[in-house]
Amino acid sequence: MSHNDLILKTMRENMAKAIALVPWAKEIGMEVLDIERGKARGKIAWSEHLVGDPETGIIHGGVLTSMLDNLAGMAVVSALDVFKSTATLDLRIDYMRPAEK
Repeated sequence: MSHNDLILKTMRENMAKAIALVPWAKEIGMEVLDIERGKARGKIAWSEHLVGDPETGIIHGGVLTSMLDNLAGMAVVSALDVFKSTATLDLRIDYMRPAEK
């Protein structure tokens, strides 16, 4: 088993534990579905307390940004040949238009 395969195996076995240690990820109900080399997939179930616009019921953009931030970090770590923690240095989301159902 290669070193990267070992990193991926360890990450997969500990996905739920890792999210439980991140307070905002836990609060938004983030779930990591899968991790591959350089990729991470997750989901957040719709919940009323996550809504940003009560008229449309669309989830707040900050919730989606938090999920992207966490998944991007996992994807980066999964692509490394040596396990290292990573941080978001310049995460920016440009508002283009309102979300639609």
